[in-house]
Amino acid sequence: MKAILILAALGVGAYLWLGDPRGWPQALAEQRERLPEQIREAVEAGKRAAARREEQVQAELAAALEGQG
Repeated sequence: MKAILILAALGVGAYLWLGDPRGWPQALAEQRERLPEQIREAVEAGKRAAARREEQVQAELAAALEGQG
């Protein structure tokens, strides 16, 4: 019984969040079109973050080496 209530609550939540189920195919198609660009943006953001972190690590190493010498 508890599982049925949980599934019902999830179904109602999905309906309220996603809207009318008849519009889901169109919404999914739109998301599918935007997904490749979103993935590219995420990858580029990750590369920028990695480059910034690499610069930070290099600066930390340089500072540590200067402190030793």
